[in-house]
Amino acid sequence: MNKRIKRLFLAISLMTIIPIGVNASSVTAGRGYSQVTKGSYVRFYVYLNDVAAWNITAIGGGSTNNNCSIRDVGDSGTGRNTNKTLSVDCYASDLGQIGFTVTGDYTTQDGSTHNVSTGTTVTVVKPRDPDSNNLLSSLEIEGYDLTPSFNAETLEYTTEVPSSVDKVNIKASKASGYAQDPTGVGEHEVTEGSNNIEITVTSETGVSRTYKINVIVKDDNPITVKLNDKSYTIMKNLKDLAAPDGFESSTIKINEFEIPVYLNKTINITLVGIKDEKGNKVFASYDSDNKTYQLFNYTKSERSRLYILPLKEEKENFHKDSITINSENYECLKHNKDNNLIVIYAKDLITGKENYYTYDVDTKTFILYHDSLEKSYLEEINKYKEVMYILMGIIALFALVLIIMVIKRPKKEKKIKEKKETIEKIIEEPETKEIEPKPSKEKKTKSKKKNDIVIEEKQENIEDDTMFDILNDGKKKKKSK
Repeated sequence: MNKRIKRLFLAISLMTIIPIGVNASSVTAGRGYSQVTKGSYVRFYVYLNDVAAWNITAIGGGSTNNNCSIRDVGDSGTGRNTNKTLSVDCYASDLGQIGFTVTGDYTTQDGSTHNVSTGTTVTVVKPRDPDSNNLLSSLEIEGYDLTPSFNAETLEYTTEVPSSVDKVNIKASKASGYAQDPTGVGEHEVTEGSNNIEITVTSETGVSRTYKINVIVKDDNPITVKLNDKSYTIMKNLKDLAAPDGFESSTIKINEFEIPVYLNKTINITLVGIKDEKGNKVFASYDSDNKTYQLFNYTKSERSRLYILPLKEEKENFHKDSITINSENYECLKHNKDNNLIVIYAKDLITGKENYYTYDVDTKTFILYHDSLEKSYLEEINKYKEVMYILMGIIALFALVLIIMVIKRPKKEKKIKEKKETIEKIIEEPETKEIEPKPSKEKKTKSKKKNDIVIEEKQENIEDDTMFDILNDGKKKKKSK
């Protein structure tokens, strides 16, 4: 009896789990997102599942202004059921909702026809403002504590690690999902003394924030040196400093410690790595005989590898000065007449020879200096000076002529004006005569001729041709009167 009950219960359970004779064919509507911002697109879908033929119309309406519709009539081509997906993109032109309505019918392989009436909606919202958050939500050095404890607004931290540590692992998380992933995370190699590590977060708006961690690797026996009033610690590991050309790895003893160095046997220079309080690493040349150090300025060009040295002597026509090369100050000579002519003293790291070199500030290049170079340079300057003097003389002469012309012109014009006024006066003034009886025609003719002779004589006394023209003009005026 119990077995029968169990079998009956099992049969009922299977019937509830596995539907018998249920039609799986359907047409449904879907969308890419339930919410989009104004000015973007959303994709709508029509899913045809296990259908043999279909006649479907889908239309998007509401907060959209483009023709986002679908009209599709077709079949599987075999009479059997098939699956098909239709899609269309709708532009979200306004705030509100986009409605997507699907209507029509479909037929299955058994010949039955079914009507379709379905749809879906998408909400259109206002676009958000770009996120300006560039904070970290967490920052840590794996296995070590930060001082002070992490705070999103605090940008500088320190931590101490044992001298045996040569790598640390930085972990950080951004506070905003729209910000770029922080840079500077992951493993960092560290050496004795200070090691500065930067972690930068950039917001969606493009504004960056940098967090700094100073990882101090303990050195139980630090070797400190002072150069140019600045304190340095000798590095006991040179993996962060590559050897300059012509140098090879070696070791020497300093204060009973084995110190890694780079050695150039040709020019007999030994380089040690030094690090300042901020963790900046540079080379210093070490004189083992005198136990002295000097900052090593390595300049590299196509033709030479130079090491700048203190000046040995001063040169005629030059004065002693200083110049900054690669952020370091060095002695130099500048020409008395032209400060652009700069000379430094340096050693060629390839040949080992020491020489004077001219330094071009603009191109940052060096050329071997010769006295003849200065001579030719000065000759060139003098040549340009001579040309300038000649040009200045011509300009001065031209200016003098111009001034003379300007001064003389008013005098000449005044003289011409006076002559003109005198002539006009002579022409206009009537001759003083006694009243006589009216002459005959014959006497009038003689008098006229006499006046003409007087005028002609006066005209002959005028030397200036221009005045002659003025006289004739006046005569014509009188006649016209």
